[in-house]
Amino acid sequence: MYGSTIAVATTLLLSTPATMVQAQDIELRLDCKGKIAADKKEYPVANMGIVVNLTMKTVTGFSVFAADIKSVDDATIFFEGEDHQLSGDDLLATFYVTGNINRITGVASVVITVYGNEEVGSSSSYFELHCAPTK
Repeated sequence: MYGSTIAVATTLLLSTPATMVQAQDIELRLDCKGKIAADKKEYPVANMGIVVNLTMKTVTGFSVFAADIKSVDDATIFFEGEDHQLSGDDLLATFYVTGNINRITGVASVVITVYGNEEVGSSSSYFELHCAPTK
């Protein structure tokens, strides 16, 4: 589905040195497909949008909060984040997201873990995606 033109564009956009991308204030908008494993089942994913903002050092698209980019090298963007869901002063759940995106191949691996109170419960979801830049 992602042809050689997209592969070339992915390589050009995702392999740009991090210092050069940061200086240009560029967001990488990615369209991803693949699968999510959760509750001992796998679910297909298509048209999932991810935004990598190297200037703001954030990755969005996996949850309602932005994950922080922890490091970037020539091949990989590593990110993680945490958020809390409250009801008044009561903590209902803590959400963690951690993952990486290969800047050369477009492969993204992400884990979202929810640690909830008795009402919410706890769970983990594992994303294995192949991403390409959007136009």
